[in-house]
Amino acid sequence: MTRVALGFALFLSPHLALAAPFAKGPYLQECSATGVSVRVEVDPPTPLRVEIVDPSGTSRTVESKDTARFHAVRVGGLSPGTRYAYTVHSAATRAGGTFLTAPADNATGPLQFLLYGDNRTDDVAHGRVVRGLAGAEGAFFIHTGDFVESGASAPDWQRFFDLETPLLQNRCVFGAVGNHELLDDQSASAFVRYFGPTDAAGLLYSTFRWQNARFFVLNAFQRWESGDQRTWLERELRNSDTEAGLTWRFVVMHQGPYSSGPHGHHARLHKAQIPELFVAHHVDLVFSGHDHLYERGEVQGLHYVLSGGGGAPLYPVRHPHPGSRRTESIHHWVELTAEGASVKLVARRADGSVLERCGFTKGAPWDCDAPAAQPGSSSLLPAPAPSMPLLTQEPRAKCGCHTVGAPTSMPIAALPLALAFLRRRRARREPRTSPPHD
Repeated sequence: MTRVALGFALFLSPHLALAAPFAKGPYLQECSATGVSVRVEVDPPTPLRVEIVDPSGTSRTVESKDTARFHAVRVGGLSPGTRYAYTVHSAATRAGGTFLTAPADNATGPLQFLLYGDNRTDDVAHGRVVRGLAGAEGAFFIHTGDFVESGASAPDWQRFFDLETPLLQNRCVFGAVGNHELLDDQSASAFVRYFGPTDAAGLLYSTFRWQNARFFVLNAFQRWESGDQRTWLERELRNSDTEAGLTWRFVVMHQGPYSSGPHGHHARLHKAQIPELFVAHHVDLVFSGHDHLYERGEVQGLHYVLSGGGGAPLYPVRHPHPGSRRTESIHHWVELTAEGASVKLVARRADGSVLERCGFTKGAPWDCDAPAAQPGSSSLLPAPAPSMPLLTQEPRAKCGCHTVGAPTSMPIAALPLALAFLRRRRARREPRTSPPHD
Protein backbone atom coordinates (compact mmCIF):
# COMPACT_ATOMS: atom_id res chain seq x y z
CA MET A 1 0.00 0.00 0.00
CA THR A 2 1.40 3.42 -0.95
CA ARG A 3 1.69 6.13 1.67
CA VAL A 4 -1.12 8.16 0.11
CA ALA A 5 -3.35 5.09 -0.12
CA LEU A 6 -2.56 4.32 3.50
CA GLY A 7 -3.51 7.91 4.40
CA PHE A 8 -6.83 7.54 2.60
CA ALA A 9 -7.56 4.28 4.45
CA LEU A 10 -6.94 5.98 7.79
CA PHE A 11 -8.95 9.03 6.75
CA LEU A 12 -11.97 7.02 5.69
CA SER A 13 -11.98 4.98 8.91
CA PRO A 14 -11.18 7.25 11.90
CA HIS A 15 -10.93 4.32 14.33
CA LEU A 16 -8.57 2.34 12.07
CA ALA A 17 -4.92 2.76 12.99
CA LEU A 18 -1.63 1.00 12.50
CA ALA A 19 -0.31 -1.18 15.28
CA ALA A 20 1.79 0.80 17.76
CA PRO A 21 5.22 -0.83 18.01
CA PHE A 22 6.91 2.15 19.65
CA ALA A 23 7.71 2.14 23.37
CA LYS A 24 4.99 4.74 23.99
CA GLY A 25 2.58 6.23 21.53
CA PRO A 26 2.25 7.75 19.10
CA TYR A 27 -0.29 9.95 20.85
CA LEU A 28 -1.72 13.43 20.29
CA GLN A 29 -1.35 16.62 22.28
CA GLU A 30 -2.17 20.31 21.92
CA CYS A 31 -4.71 20.05 19.12
CA SER A 32 -5.74 23.47 17.87
CA ALA A 33 -7.46 24.87 14.80
CA THR A 34 -4.15 24.99 12.93
CA GLY A 35 -1.82 22.44 14.52
CA VAL A 36 -1.13 19.35 16.61
CA SER A 37 1.77 17.81 18.56
CA VAL A 38 2.58 14.16 17.88
CA ARG A 39 4.51 12.54 20.74
CA VAL A 40 6.27 9.20 20.75
CA GLU A 41 8.91 7.37 22.77
CA VAL A 42 11.26 5.06 20.89
CA ASP A 43 13.73 2.41 22.03
CA PRO A 44 16.55 2.57 21.06
CA PRO A 45 16.89 6.35 20.51
CA THR A 46 16.53 7.32 16.87
CA PRO A 47 15.47 10.21 14.63
CA LEU A 48 11.98 10.01 13.14
CA ARG A 49 9.60 11.78 10.82
CA VAL A 50 5.86 12.43 10.90
CA GLU A 51 3.91 12.24 7.64
CA ILE A 52 0.59 14.10 7.46
CA VAL A 53 -2.06 13.33 4.83
CA ASP A 54 -4.98 15.69 4.28
CA PRO A 55 -8.45 14.67 3.01
CA SER A 56 -7.40 15.27 -0.60
CA GLY A 57 -4.56 12.76 -0.27
CA THR A 58 -1.81 15.39 -0.28
CA SER A 59 1.00 14.49 2.11
CA ARG A 60 3.83 16.36 3.78
CA THR A 61 6.53 15.40 6.26
CA VAL A 62 7.92 16.99 9.42
CA GLU A 63 11.24 15.62 10.66
CA SER A 64 12.61 15.25 14.19
CA LYS A 65 16.32 14.83 13.42
CA ASP A 66 17.66 14.29 16.94
CA THR A 67 18.77 10.79 17.91
CA ALA A 68 16.52 10.88 20.94
CA ARG A 69 14.32 8.54 22.95
CA PHE A 70 11.38 10.94 23.28
CA HIS A 71 10.05 13.15 20.49
CA ALA A 72 7.37 15.85 20.55
CA VAL A 73 6.82 16.92 16.94
CA ARG A 74 4.76 20.05 16.37
CA VAL A 75 2.89 20.18 13.07
CA GLY A 76 1.46 23.55 12.04
CA GLY A 77 -0.22 25.11 9.04
CA LEU A 78 -3.32 22.87 9.22
CA SER A 79 -6.92 23.75 8.40
CA PRO A 80 -9.61 24.13 11.08
CA GLY A 81 -12.21 21.41 11.57
CA THR A 82 -10.37 18.92 9.34
CA ARG A 83 -9.52 15.26 9.86
CA TYR A 84 -5.95 14.33 8.96
CA ALA A 85 -4.16 11.00 8.82
CA TYR A 86 -0.63 10.75 10.18
CA THR A 87 2.15 8.15 10.27
CA VAL A 88 5.26 8.22 12.46
CA HIS A 89 8.26 6.65 10.73
CA SER A 90 11.49 5.56 12.42
CA ALA A 91 14.35 3.58 10.94
CA ALA A 92 12.80 0.31 12.09
CA THR A 93 9.04 0.78 12.32
CA ARG A 94 6.02 2.99 11.87
CA ALA A 95 2.63 3.65 13.47
CA GLY A 96 -0.13 6.21 13.16
CA GLY A 97 -3.77 7.18 13.27
CA THR A 98 -5.96 10.20 12.59
CA PHE A 99 -6.79 13.45 14.34
CA LEU A 100 -9.32 16.25 14.07
CA THR A 101 -8.23 19.86 14.29
CA ALA A 102 -10.38 22.27 16.32
CA PRO A 103 -13.11 24.06 14.41
CA ALA A 104 -12.79 27.76 13.70
CA ASP A 105 -13.76 29.94 16.65
CA ASN A 106 -16.95 31.03 14.89
CA ALA A 107 -17.98 27.53 13.79
CA THR A 108 -21.53 26.45 14.54
CA GLY A 109 -22.79 23.08 15.67
CA PRO A 110 -22.33 21.05 18.86
CA LEU A 111 -19.07 20.87 20.78
CA GLN A 112 -18.64 17.29 22.04
CA PHE A 113 -15.91 16.05 24.36
CA LEU A 114 -15.27 13.31 26.93
CA LEU A 115 -14.24 13.48 30.59
CA TYR A 116 -12.45 10.95 32.80
CA GLY A 117 -9.57 10.70 35.27
CA ASP A 118 -7.83 8.88 38.15
CA ASN A 119 -6.77 5.75 36.24
CA ARG A 120 -3.96 4.45 38.42
CA THR A 121 -3.95 0.92 39.78
CA ASP A 122 -6.82 -1.23 38.46
CA ASP A 123 -5.87 -2.15 34.90
CA VAL A 124 -9.07 -4.13 34.38
CA ALA A 125 -11.34 -1.22 35.36
CA HIS A 126 -9.11 1.23 33.49
CA GLY A 127 -9.33 -0.96 30.38
CA ARG A 128 -13.12 -1.07 30.57
CA VAL A 129 -13.29 2.73 30.76
CA VAL A 130 -10.89 3.03 27.80
CA ARG A 131 -12.97 0.65 25.70
CA GLY A 132 -16.09 2.66 26.51
CA LEU A 133 -14.40 5.94 25.62
CA ALA A 134 -13.17 4.50 22.33
CA GLY A 135 -16.74 4.04 21.16
CA ALA A 136 -18.09 7.34 22.54
CA GLU A 137 -18.65 10.49 20.50
CA GLY A 138 -16.29 13.34 21.31
CA ALA A 139 -13.65 15.38 19.51
CA PHE A 140 -11.14 15.22 22.39
CA PHE A 141 -10.63 14.05 25.97
CA ILE A 142 -10.36 15.99 29.22
CA HIS A 143 -8.36 14.12 31.87
CA THR A 144 -8.73 15.23 35.50
CA GLY A 145 -5.31 13.91 36.60
CA ASP A 146 -3.66 10.97 38.41
CA PHE A 147 -2.83 9.12 35.22
CA VAL A 148 -0.67 6.65 37.19
CA GLU A 149 -0.07 5.47 40.76
CA SER A 150 3.44 6.93 40.83
CA GLY A 151 4.66 9.46 38.33
CA ALA A 152 8.22 8.32 39.08
CA SER A 153 7.50 4.72 38.05
CA ALA A 154 8.47 3.80 34.49
CA PRO A 155 6.37 0.59 34.66
CA ASP A 156 3.31 2.60 35.76
CA TRP A 157 3.64 4.94 32.79
CA GLN A 158 4.21 1.98 30.48
CA ARG A 159 0.98 0.33 31.64
CA PHE A 160 -0.88 3.60 31.11
CA PHE A 161 0.35 3.96 27.53
CA ASP A 162 -0.14 0.27 26.76
CA LEU A 163 -3.80 0.70 27.69
CA GLU A 164 -4.41 4.17 26.28
CA THR A 165 -2.31 4.46 23.13
CA PRO A 166 -5.06 2.96 20.90
CA LEU A 167 -7.34 5.67 22.30
CA LEU A 168 -4.97 8.63 22.37
CA GLN A 169 -3.42 8.08 18.95
CA ASN A 170 -6.72 9.17 17.36
CA ARG A 171 -7.92 11.99 19.64
CA CYS A 172 -6.16 14.65 21.70
CA VAL A 173 -6.16 14.53 25.47
CA PHE A 174 -5.86 17.68 27.59
CA GLY A 175 -4.85 16.68 31.11
CA ALA A 176 -4.51 18.36 34.50
CA VAL A 177 -1.58 17.34 36.67
CA GLY A 178 -2.57 15.13 39.62
CA ASN A 179 -0.94 14.70 43.00
CA HIS A 180 0.40 11.30 41.93
CA GLU A 181 2.27 13.07 39.15
CA LEU A 182 3.77 15.35 41.82
CA LEU A 183 4.94 12.78 44.36
CA ASP A 184 8.59 13.72 43.83
CA ASP A 185 10.93 15.43 41.38
CA GLN A 186 11.05 12.50 38.97
CA SER A 187 7.25 12.30 38.90
CA ALA A 188 6.89 15.96 37.96
CA SER A 189 9.55 15.69 35.26
CA ALA A 190 7.78 12.69 33.74
CA PHE A 191 4.45 14.51 33.62
CA VAL A 192 6.04 17.54 31.98
CA ARG A 193 7.67 15.29 29.37
CA TYR A 194 4.52 13.33 28.53
CA PHE A 195 1.78 15.93 28.94
CA GLY A 196 3.31 19.37 29.56
CA PRO A 197 3.04 22.16 26.98
CA THR A 198 5.60 21.89 24.18
CA ASP A 199 6.32 25.64 24.06
CA ALA A 200 6.42 26.30 27.84
CA ALA A 201 8.82 23.78 29.36
CA GLY A 202 8.07 23.08 33.01
CA LEU A 203 4.70 24.83 33.08
CA LEU A 204 1.89 22.89 34.80
CA TYR A 205 -1.06 25.03 33.73
CA SER A 206 -2.38 26.18 30.36
CA THR A 207 -5.42 27.36 28.43
CA PHE A 208 -6.85 26.43 25.06
CA ARG A 209 -9.84 27.33 22.93
CA TRP A 210 -12.07 24.87 21.10
CA GLN A 211 -14.79 26.43 18.97
CA ASN A 212 -16.78 28.76 21.28
CA ALA A 213 -15.35 27.41 24.56
CA ARG A 214 -12.21 28.24 26.52
CA PHE A 215 -10.67 25.71 28.89
CA PHE A 216 -8.37 26.62 31.80
CA VAL A 217 -6.25 23.60 32.84
CA LEU A 218 -4.77 24.25 36.29
CA ASN A 219 -2.31 22.80 38.78
CA ALA A 220 -4.39 22.40 41.95
CA PHE A 221 -1.42 21.82 44.27
CA GLN A 222 0.34 25.05 45.03
CA ARG A 223 -0.19 28.30 46.91
CA TRP A 224 -3.25 30.12 45.62
CA GLU A 225 -3.14 33.45 47.48
CA SER A 226 -0.37 34.66 45.15
CA GLY A 227 2.22 33.38 42.71
CA ASP A 228 2.66 33.02 38.98
CA GLN A 229 -0.32 30.75 38.38
CA ARG A 230 -2.67 33.07 40.31
CA THR A 231 -1.42 36.07 38.32
CA TRP A 232 -1.70 34.16 35.05
CA LEU A 233 -5.20 32.89 35.87
CA GLU A 234 -6.54 36.33 36.75
CA ARG A 235 -5.12 37.73 33.51
CA GLU A 236 -6.49 34.92 31.34
CA LEU A 237 -9.94 35.09 32.97
CA ARG A 238 -10.05 38.86 32.39
CA ASN A 239 -9.09 38.33 28.76
CA SER A 240 -11.86 35.77 28.38
CA ASP A 241 -14.45 38.27 29.64
CA THR A 242 -14.24 40.11 26.32
CA GLU A 243 -13.02 37.31 24.03
CA ALA A 244 -14.86 37.44 20.71
CA GLY A 245 -17.41 34.69 20.12
CA LEU A 246 -16.80 32.98 23.46
CA THR A 247 -19.83 31.30 25.04
CA TRP A 248 -18.39 28.80 27.53
CA ARG A 249 -15.65 28.87 30.16
CA PHE A 250 -14.57 25.54 31.65
CA VAL A 251 -11.96 24.93 34.38
CA VAL A 252 -10.07 21.63 34.73
CA MET A 253 -8.10 20.79 37.89
CA HIS A 254 -7.34 17.60 39.78
CA GLN A 255 -8.71 18.66 43.16
CA GLY A 256 -11.65 21.00 42.66
CA PRO A 257 -13.44 23.27 45.13
CA TYR A 258 -16.10 20.72 46.17
CA SER A 259 -16.30 17.01 46.85
CA SER A 260 -18.42 14.67 48.94
CA GLY A 261 -15.59 12.12 49.06
CA PRO A 262 -12.87 11.68 51.71
CA HIS A 263 -10.87 14.72 50.58
CA GLY A 264 -13.82 17.08 50.93
CA HIS A 265 -13.55 20.66 49.75
CA HIS A 266 -10.23 22.19 48.67
CA ALA A 267 -9.44 24.44 51.64
CA ARG A 268 -6.70 26.41 49.90
CA LEU A 269 -8.92 27.31 46.97
CA HIS A 270 -11.55 28.67 49.34
CA LYS A 271 -9.05 30.53 51.49
CA ALA A 272 -7.78 32.28 48.36
CA GLN A 273 -11.37 32.88 47.14
CA ILE A 274 -10.80 31.04 43.87
CA PRO A 275 -14.45 29.93 43.51
CA GLU A 276 -15.47 33.59 43.86
CA LEU A 277 -12.92 34.43 41.15
CA PHE A 278 -14.47 31.81 38.86
CA VAL A 279 -17.95 33.22 39.41
CA ALA A 280 -16.80 36.82 38.86
CA HIS A 281 -15.40 35.84 35.45
CA HIS A 282 -18.38 33.76 34.32
CA VAL A 283 -16.88 30.27 34.60
CA ASP A 284 -19.69 27.87 33.73
CA LEU A 285 -18.39 24.51 34.90
CA VAL A 286 -15.46 23.12 36.93
CA PHE A 287 -14.17 19.62 36.16
CA SER A 288 -12.10 17.75 38.76
CA GLY A 289 -11.17 14.32 40.10
CA HIS A 290 -9.02 13.32 43.12
CA ASP A 291 -11.84 11.55 44.95
CA HIS A 292 -12.53 8.31 43.13
CA LEU A 293 -16.22 8.63 42.42
CA TYR A 294 -18.72 10.53 40.28
CA GLU A 295 -20.28 13.71 41.57
CA ARG A 296 -22.31 16.50 40.04
CA GLY A 297 -23.29 19.64 41.89
CA GLU A 298 -23.71 23.38 42.04
CA VAL A 299 -22.85 26.01 44.62
CA GLN A 300 -24.32 29.47 44.14
CA GLY A 301 -24.40 29.18 40.38
CA LEU A 302 -20.99 27.50 39.95
CA HIS A 303 -21.62 24.08 38.38
CA TYR A 304 -19.15 21.26 38.95
CA VAL A 305 -18.57 17.66 37.84
CA LEU A 306 -16.13 15.41 39.66
CA SER A 307 -14.94 12.47 37.55
CA GLY A 308 -12.38 10.32 39.36
CA GLY A 309 -13.54 6.85 38.35
CA GLY A 310 -11.09 5.91 35.59
CA GLY A 311 -9.57 2.87 37.30
CA ALA A 312 -8.33 3.94 40.74
CA PRO A 313 -9.75 2.18 43.86
CA LEU A 314 -13.22 3.57 44.53
CA TYR A 315 -13.86 5.97 47.40
CA PRO A 316 -16.88 6.34 49.66
CA VAL A 317 -19.20 9.32 49.81
CA ARG A 318 -17.86 10.69 53.09
CA HIS A 319 -18.74 14.40 53.40
CA PRO A 320 -21.94 15.21 51.48
CA HIS A 321 -22.68 18.94 51.30
CA PRO A 322 -25.66 21.00 50.16
CA GLY A 323 -24.17 21.71 46.74
CA SER A 324 -24.01 18.04 45.78
CA ARG A 325 -26.81 16.88 43.47
CA ARG A 326 -25.74 13.34 42.54
CA THR A 327 -22.93 11.04 43.69
CA GLU A 328 -22.05 7.45 42.93
CA SER A 329 -18.92 5.48 43.81
CA ILE A 330 -18.36 3.79 40.46
CA HIS A 331 -15.85 3.52 37.60
CA HIS A 332 -17.18 5.70 34.80
CA TRP A 333 -16.69 8.34 32.15
CA VAL A 334 -18.73 11.42 31.15
CA GLU A 335 -19.91 12.54 27.70
CA LEU A 336 -20.52 16.29 27.31
CA THR A 337 -22.14 18.37 24.59
CA ALA A 338 -22.28 22.17 24.51
CA GLU A 339 -24.65 23.55 21.91
CA GLY A 340 -26.19 26.99 21.77
CA ALA A 341 -26.80 28.16 25.34
CA SER A 342 -27.00 24.69 26.91
CA VAL A 343 -24.69 21.96 28.17
CA LYS A 344 -25.80 18.34 28.32
CA LEU A 345 -23.99 15.43 29.95
CA VAL A 346 -24.37 11.67 29.98
CA ALA A 347 -22.42 9.91 32.74
CA ARG A 348 -21.82 6.23 31.98
CA ARG A 349 -20.61 3.44 34.21
CA ALA A 350 -17.72 1.33 32.95
CA ASP A 351 -20.19 -1.27 31.64
CA GLY A 352 -21.77 1.40 29.43
CA SER A 353 -24.99 1.76 31.43
CA VAL A 354 -26.26 5.29 32.00
CA LEU A 355 -25.53 6.66 35.47
CA GLU A 356 -27.47 9.86 34.74
CA ARG A 357 -28.40 12.39 32.09
CA CYS A 358 -28.44 16.05 33.00
CA GLY A 359 -27.67 19.53 31.79
CA PHE A 360 -28.20 23.24 32.27
CA THR A 361 -28.87 26.39 30.32
CA LYS A 362 -26.24 29.06 30.71
CA GLY A 363 -26.84 30.91 33.97
CA ALA A 364 -29.51 28.46 35.18
CA PRO A 365 -29.46 25.48 37.61
CA TRP A 366 -29.08 21.86 36.60
CA ASP A 367 -32.25 20.79 34.79
CA CYS A 368 -32.59 17.28 36.23
CA ASP A 369 -32.88 18.12 39.94
CA ALA A 370 -35.62 19.06 42.31
CA PRO A 371 -35.06 22.53 43.81
CA ALA A 372 -32.47 22.43 46.58
CA ALA A 373 -31.43 25.04 49.11
CA GLN A 374 -28.01 26.56 48.68
CA PRO A 375 -25.74 27.47 51.62
CA GLY A 376 -27.04 30.58 53.39
CA SER A 377 -23.64 32.24 53.59
CA SER A 378 -22.35 34.48 50.82
CA SER A 379 -19.21 32.35 50.79
CA LEU A 380 -18.86 29.65 48.13
CA LEU A 381 -17.56 27.25 50.76
CA PRO A 382 -20.33 24.68 51.36
CA ALA A 383 -21.84 24.48 54.81
CA PRO A 384 -21.02 21.39 56.90
CA ALA A 385 -23.34 18.43 56.28
CA PRO A 386 -24.00 15.33 58.36
CA SER A 387 -21.97 12.25 57.60
CA MET A 388 -23.39 9.36 55.57
CA PRO A 389 -22.67 5.63 55.69
CA LEU A 390 -19.69 4.47 53.65
CA LEU A 391 -20.66 3.22 50.21
CA THR A 392 -17.62 1.14 49.37
CA GLN A 393 -14.08 0.23 50.41
CA GLU A 394 -11.79 2.61 52.26
CA PRO A 395 -9.08 4.35 50.22
CA ARG A 396 -5.66 2.73 50.24
CA ALA A 397 -2.14 4.16 50.04
CA LYS A 398 -1.08 7.62 51.11
CA CYS A 399 -1.82 10.79 49.26
CA GLY A 400 0.76 13.10 47.71
CA CYS A 401 -1.70 15.97 47.57
CA HIS A 402 0.57 18.23 49.62
CA THR A 403 3.36 18.22 47.06
CA VAL A 404 3.76 21.66 45.52
CA GLY A 405 3.77 21.85 41.72
CA ALA A 406 6.00 24.09 39.65
CA PRO A 407 4.63 27.62 40.04
CA THR A 408 6.55 29.17 37.17
CA SER A 409 7.68 28.40 33.65
CA MET A 410 11.15 26.87 33.68
CA PRO A 411 13.33 24.46 31.72
CA ILE A 412 12.67 20.79 32.51
CA ALA A 413 16.22 20.46 33.79
CA ALA A 414 15.49 23.05 36.49
CA LEU A 415 12.13 21.63 37.54
CA PRO A 416 13.37 18.95 39.99
CA LEU A 417 15.50 21.40 41.97
CA ALA A 418 12.67 23.91 42.20
CA LEU A 419 10.21 21.26 43.31
CA ALA A 420 12.59 19.96 45.95
CA PHE A 421 13.20 23.47 47.29
CA LEU A 422 9.50 24.29 47.48
CA ARG A 423 8.70 20.99 49.15
CA ARG A 424 11.39 21.45 51.82
CA ARG A 425 10.31 25.04 52.51
CA ARG A 426 6.71 24.03 52.84
CA ALA A 427 7.51 21.09 55.13
CA ARG A 428 9.16 23.53 57.53
CA ARG A 429 6.42 26.17 57.50
CA GLU A 430 3.04 24.61 56.92
CA PRO A 431 1.09 22.01 58.90
CA ARG A 432 -0.84 19.28 57.12
CA THR A 433 -4.47 20.28 56.69
CA SER A 434 -6.09 17.27 54.98
CA PRO A 435 -6.40 13.56 55.75
CA PRO A 436 -3.69 11.38 54.12
CA HIS A 437 -5.95 9.71 51.54
CA ASP A 438 -5.20 9.06 47.86
